[in-house]
Amino acid sequence: QAANDLNKLVVVSAAAVDIEDADNIDIGSVTATSLTVDVATLDISNSGPIVLTGAASFEADTARNIIVADTGNSFGANVVFIGEGGNLENVSVFDTTAIDIAPTADLDIDGDLWVKSNGAITQTNDLIVNNAETATFITTATAGTPINLNGAANDFATSTVFITSAGNTVLVTSTALELGTSSITGDFTLDIAGAPLTQAASSIITITGTA
Repeated sequence: QAANDLNKLVVVSAAAVDIEDADNIDIGSVTATSLTVDVATLDISNSGPIVLTGAASFEADTARNIIVADTGNSFGANVVFIGEGGNLENVSVFDTTAIDIAPTADLDIDGDLWVKSNGAITQTNDLIVNNAETATFITTATAGTPINLNGAANDFATSTVFITSAGNTVLVTSTALELGTSSITGDFTLDIAGAPLTQAASSIITITGTA
C-alpha cells in the first residue's frame, strides 16, 4: 500500500515481494524470487544481501537516490531503476552475478552512477547521465569478463567515467567524454561519435590489450 511507512525490510523467504512505501526504506536481508520496491518521496537504501532468482525493480521519486550496493546482492535477472515522474539523482548497484543496467528502458540520472559486478556489465537500453560527477563501472570476476556499454545514444554529459574491467570493454557515447583512472585487462573499444575525448587530470589509464 502506498501509505505504508517501513523503515527496514527483511524477508527470510518468499516468492514475489512487492512493497510500496510512503517515504524512505532500507532493504535488509531479502531472499525471494522477485522484488519490487516503490517509494513515494524519499530514497531506497540497502544494508543486507538481496538474493533473488528473478527480476528486481526499484522506483523512487524524481531527484532521489537508489543505493542497492550490499556486497551480498545476487540478482537473478533484470534489475530496473525507475524515476517516478523524472530523473533519479544517484544510482549505485552491486551484483555478484552479471548485470544489465538498463534492461527495459533508458536509465536517466542527474547524479552519480556506480555499478560493480562479479560478472559482465551490459546494457540493453541507453544510459543518460546528466550533470554527474562520476560514472563508474567495475567488474571483479576472473579474466575475460567484459563490460559492454554500446548504446548508440549513451550520454555521460559532464561526468568523468572510470572503468575497472577484467575483460574486453566497449564504451559508446554520443557526446564528449572525460576518462578517469581506468584499468582494462583486455581490449578497449571507444566510440565517441566524433566528439572530444579528454583524460581527467592526474588520472592513469592502463590497458593490457588493444585500444
